[in-house]
This record gives sequence, C-alpha cells and structure tokens, in this order.
Amino acid sequence: MLRHLFTIMFALSLVLCIATAGLWVRSHFWRDRILDYARTYTLQVESDFGEVLLLWDTGTHPRPKELQCWMKMVFPAGPTTDQLQTPDKPTMLEHLGIEFEYETSGDYFYSVRRMAVLPHWLFVAFFALMSLFWRIIARRFYRRHAVKLGRCPACNYDLRATPDRCPECGEMPKEILISDRVTAEG
Repeated sequence: MLRHLFTIMFALSLVLCIATAGLWVRSHFWRDRILDYARTYTLQVESDFGEVLLLWDTGTHPRPKELQCWMKMVFPAGPTTDQLQTPDKPTMLEHLGIEFEYETSGDYFYSVRRMAVLPHWLFVAFFALMSLFWRIIARRFYRRHAVKLGRCPACNYDLRATPDRCPECGEMPKEILISDRVTAEG
C-alpha cells in the first residue's frame, strides 16, 4: 500500500514538473489569466513572460450577484508598463524574480491587496525536487522492505534458499555484510 503511494506521488510530481515547464514556455507567447470575482474577494492567477502573478484582493464592500463570476482569459504576450520600469536597487529576491507586495486602502471601504510574483523556474525546480525526493524515499522503502521479506534489495530475487548471496545479481544483503565484518574483527 505504501509502495503504491510513493509511486503515485512520484508520478504526480513528475507530471506537475513537466506541465509547469510547458506553461513556462507558453508564458513567453501567451498571457493566461484566471480571475475569480466572488462576493468579498478577487483572486487572480496570471502567467506571463516566465512569471506567475498571484493576487488576492479582499474588501468589506460586497459585490452584487451579477458581478460575481470567474473567467479565463488568454492574451498575446507583451510587456506591461510594470515590466518596463526597472527598480532603483533590486533586492536579492528581486534578482531571482520573486516579488511580494501588500497594501491596504480604507477611505470608505476597507480593502487589502496581497500580491506575489514568482518565476516559473521556481515551480519547475520545486516539482523536480519533489519527484527526486519521492523516488529516493521509494527506493529506500523498497530496499528495506525487500530485505525484511528475504529478497535481494537490488533485483528483488527470492533469497530464502541462498541467504548469503543473490544468485541472480551476486549482491550480498547488508545485514550479512555487517555480520561478516563483526565476526572477522571479533
């Protein structure tokens, strides 16, 4: 059961890594935007020029029912006025393409806007590392589980008849190597 979970998590991480890399390439040709206009908040996810913009805008002023919707828009890629301006002294995070912004306004209706701009390469790297992590965990689990069941950790051959060495691949189980070392020293 646990073995299948590791395999599923590895496959899911790998698929997300490949899909994110595809979106990264697509973002240089098309700007994708998903908007969710709810009663008291706006959620926007936008992919453009190798960056993902996450915008969460909340307010105390409720929207009427006819303005509540969600939509997906696609535009040809092109620099916006924000991307044409360069900051005076970029921080280390801005050199990596990571930006965070938080602003409030409260004249008549109070609203809070949270924004994060993250590069696509960050998501690709995260999902690639997650794939690698799940693969390493699965391999360790397989090896430990194989030794407990009396199987070769390298090729999964049944070692109940020949527990000293695998007749299929020639590998010696680790417990035998450790016990031989102890008897040789003592």
